[in-house]
Amino acid sequence: MSEEKTMKNTEQKIPALRFPEFSGEWEEKRLGEIGVFTGGGTPSTANNDLWNGTIPWVSSSDILEDNILDVNISRYITKEALASSATKVVPPNSILIVSRVGVGKLAINRIPLCTSQDFLNLTPSTANFLFLAYLLSSNKSKLKSLEQGTSIKGFVKEDFIKLKNNFPSLPEQQKIADFLSVVDKRLQLLKDKKTKLEEYKRGVMQRIFSQELRFTRPDGSAYPDWEEKKLGEMGFFTSGTGFSEKEQGGVSGIPFYKVSDMNMPENIQIMQKANNYVSDKQIIDNRYKVIKKPSIIFAKVGAAIFLERKRVANNFLIDNNMMSFTPAGNIMFFFQLFQTIHLSKFAQVGALPSYNASDVSSIRIIIPTSEDEQRQIADFLSAIDDKISLLNQQIASTEQYKKGLLQQMFV
Repeated sequence: MSEEKTMKNTEQKIPALRFPEFSGEWEEKRLGEIGVFTGGGTPSTANNDLWNGTIPWVSSSDILEDNILDVNISRYITKEALASSATKVVPPNSILIVSRVGVGKLAINRIPLCTSQDFLNLTPSTANFLFLAYLLSSNKSKLKSLEQGTSIKGFVKEDFIKLKNNFPSLPEQQKIADFLSVVDKRLQLLKDKKTKLEEYKRGVMQRIFSQELRFTRPDGSAYPDWEEKKLGEMGFFTSGTGFSEKEQGGVSGIPFYKVSDMNMPENIQIMQKANNYVSDKQIIDNRYKVIKKPSIIFAKVGAAIFLERKRVANNFLIDNNMMSFTPAGNIMFFFQLFQTIHLSKFAQVGALPSYNASDVSSIRIIIPTSEDEQRQIADFLSAIDDKISLLNQQIASTEQYKKGLLQQMFV
């Protein structure tokens, strides 16, 4: 490829990044000139017989985010369903475009199928179907700009067919489509590897914590039997403290974590960054009690409880929507153990679900008493986590690379 310009020249309709064997301007066309449109429909949900067929049918939830090459087919309808509803068969190599309840999602189909009424599907006749799918996905804001309505937002066919886009020659379309599909296949391969590794970890964790799989000492001898304990016997819980708005906003000092900080990409397992820090003076003036030992932090109030997110933190403060557990043992072992405990089951039911230290202190666990065995388990599982983390980085890097290509390869 060659970069003819550092930015897209929309006046001349020439992309910033282009294969060297192509030149000249792209041609502007309306989507209504490109091909044939097919709507969708949903057979009666009251008649189960209509859903026991062989014809694939998809809803907007079956379209995967940021993966135009694949569609989840979750249901199948009968020929009778076709006759009794507005749904039509969409030919292969069409673009399935969500026109409401998820506008912006799209994918291609490789086989004949039907869609719900949330779709407006386009079968190109004068453009490469895969190129067109990438073209539309490169600027989803165009689709979003067509949205109308209040409770259920979407766009109508009449507006969509007027949408203008720029097209190169068919050979260049094919070249672009082939290149981007290779990137997408690489991305999907990485995601598949990650999924399989996560499944492997879940399986091996189940075997470890059920004691089906045991580690041994370096000399081959067995470790002592595991013992049943209450969590409160293996460490202590600390609830967070109030964090007034006037104290927030600091950029250096001791991290003061809030529930939202666990969403940061740097904080997938171990907390490395916070949105707020407090100074020594703030700590003294407000009598904050810094938690200095490595601990596991998690939400203790509200809907965040049900997300079951746990993180490791060290030398920190937490606000009063959070709680920490400081174990007497290997911190990373207890972090892995906490992944197997669904704390939300112990929440007090009410308008605002929550739990306190006494609720979770009584949780019974079976653990190895030897810290050496705890360390071996932690090291083994952490090694798998490191591989998953590396795949996450590769996925993020590839997604960023693809995003850059989409921005530069289209006009």
